[in-house]
Amino acid sequence: MVRLDEGMKYTTAEHFSRNLYRHLRFQYPTMMFDEPVFEIDEEGTPYWVCSRIVKRIGLFGGTDVKGAVLVNAVSGESQYYEDVPTWVDRLYSSDIIMDQYDYYGQFHNGFLNAYFGQRAPTFVRGLRKDELPAMAKAYGRSVNLAREAGFDAVEIHAGHGYLISQFLSPYTNHRKDEYGGSLENRMRFMDMVMEEVMQAAGSDMAVLVKMNMRDGFKGGMEIDETMQVAKRLVQDGAQALVLSGGFVSKAPMYVMRGEMPIKTMTHYMNCWWLKYGVRMAGKWMIPAVPFKEAYFLEDALKFRTEIKDIPLVYVGGLVSREKIDEVLNHGFEFVQMARALLNEPGFVNRMREEEKARCNCKHSNYCIARMYTIEMACHQHLREELPASLKKEIEKLEKK
Repeated sequence: MVRLDEGMKYTTAEHFSRNLYRHLRFQYPTMMFDEPVFEIDEEGTPYWVCSRIVKRIGLFGGTDVKGAVLVNAVSGESQYYEDVPTWVDRLYSSDIIMDQYDYYGQFHNGFLNAYFGQRAPTFVRGLRKDELPAMAKAYGRSVNLAREAGFDAVEIHAGHGYLISQFLSPYTNHRKDEYGGSLENRMRFMDMVMEEVMQAAGSDMAVLVKMNMRDGFKGGMEIDETMQVAKRLVQDGAQALVLSGGFVSKAPMYVMRGEMPIKTMTHYMNCWWLKYGVRMAGKWMIPAVPFKEAYFLEDALKFRTEIKDIPLVYVGGLVSREKIDEVLNHGFEFVQMARALLNEPGFVNRMREEEKARCNCKHSNYCIARMYTIEMACHQHLREELPASLKKEIEKLEKK
């Protein structure tokens, strides 16, 4: 708590020349800024931290930050810094960080990258053998970072076509060394990662691993192999397995089920050629997979029969207390939910009171369609009005 000698005169809500946005525009007419962030320096002086944004990533204008203007919220005095003072906590907004991810790496811009490439050229190659130990150690460092941030558990993602999953799946692992070929070899990198993770976790951090039961397409992993992966993860020290499936670059709707609303997806895209490409070929690129409640349960029960030593976490298509009770009665210790809670953040509390509680998610996948460009949100809770074409698309999907 800081008591100011005089009140703040420059804010985003002020009028005329004291309005922060107008003040910045007059003082720095050639600069573009991200949304201002309020902070207090080490001497108790209030400042607006206004990150200067530039378009300099890739060929299509990815956003980056180049310094910041600090505006004294009391006096209005300002100064531009390329090297921002160390007391500033936030320079990059979450949107800019995600934008930078979009412009770099194999799976950035979501699974669409697998079909259209990225916004700027990125030349990919297989990891060299001598690079793998450092990559595995990075997982261990992430566990320590999570501990420092106050978390009690971590979830290692070994599914959905991300890095560990790419080593495991014969669809993506074409290596000719001891990390490719047989399943034993394809599990070798996973074992390296788990060794680093378990060492970092020690006795005070729980370790869950999300894994695929099936990749969800011909040529990917099936249950005969993934069951062996699950048993190896138990040997590696995992304390719970989250049972999922699908491959974001090949079978995205196997993960989420239902149909992707293509008009909605392209509506939010910034990249013009990607927008038109997906609009033309989206139905082919992202084939629908029918939704039903607890759509992974049949496969998950096979793992429940075989894996007895550690808890199993069920995920996939849970929108009602009745179905959750059914899953738990089958012997699963935990369940995970995402879209149900996006639709109704208080759903868990309501289930405590109502035996027939059911959230109002109708599986249009609007939330999924927009999350590859902007923040995830349920269409039922938007402040802005959706265009009529998107409303029509959502209504059509929700009737299926």
